[in-house]
Amino acid sequence: TGKCGFQFLLPFDFELKTFSEISIHIRGKKRALTTLNKGDVFSTIDKKKNILARFRSLLTPTKGSKTIFFMHIPKTAGTTFNSYIRTLLPDQETISHIKAYDASQYKDFQNRYRFISGHLTLGEIKRDFQTENLRLITILREPVSHLHSHLNWLKKVGNDPASDYFRRHNDIIQRVALKMNRFDFSTATGIREFIENLEGMEFDLFDNCQSRFFLTKRPDKVLEYHFEEIRKNLSSFYCIGFTEKYDEFISEFCNKINVPVLTQKNEQKHL
Repeated sequence: TGKCGFQFLLPFDFELKTFSEISIHIRGKKRALTTLNKGDVFSTIDKKKNILARFRSLLTPTKGSKTIFFMHIPKTAGTTFNSYIRTLLPDQETISHIKAYDASQYKDFQNRYRFISGHLTLGEIKRDFQTENLRLITILREPVSHLHSHLNWLKKVGNDPASDYFRRHNDIIQRVALKMNRFDFSTATGIREFIENLEGMEFDLFDNCQSRFFLTKRPDKVLEYHFEEIRKNLSSFYCIGFTEKYDEFISEFCNKINVPVLTQKNEQKHL
């Protein structure tokens, strides 16, 4: 595209004393790519220090503080939100996709990280974390769009069973992805046959997928009476957003934790 960039991370205790400007050059070239005067440099550094200092003071996992836990429901722009958090905190202070780790490590994660994210249901979070010391947040998506995106993703997983991408997913996802490529989804008959061939936990990927995340125990099928439990469990969450109103969610989240709203530019919402 011709669009590129780079970033220099200076330590916060870096002393800039006797200079009038900073220039950036390609090695061996006399002409500078860009030049910043002293005022611009100090203004940039002070602004960055102030933003991160305010955010860190709120999220540092000291005794009595609450770690942010993002219940990442797949295909809701959660990966985009994880990236946004990393613009506010250093990588070593955040951890995402914790489902890839053994649950025995979760207690240590809560003590170590300021932001935790993973495809865990509320029941799994309550089982493996001290929820009284968590600020739970999540993002939801319009159900039909969510299912459509989920189907596209699963079909893509099964396109090449010999690929590393396929092998990175668990057995259930692999099995369903392969099934999807055996049926014709352009006909009602093909869709019906696919549904009739689902079994066990394979239903979790399609049957009220988002609602299941708010239940403390996994049902074989989400029924009407489960929604009373879901409504009650919503009160456990510090902040809930919507994919369709992602920017509003970012603003609400930052306002709740009292940090400036940083613009997330040119970020595809990973749908």
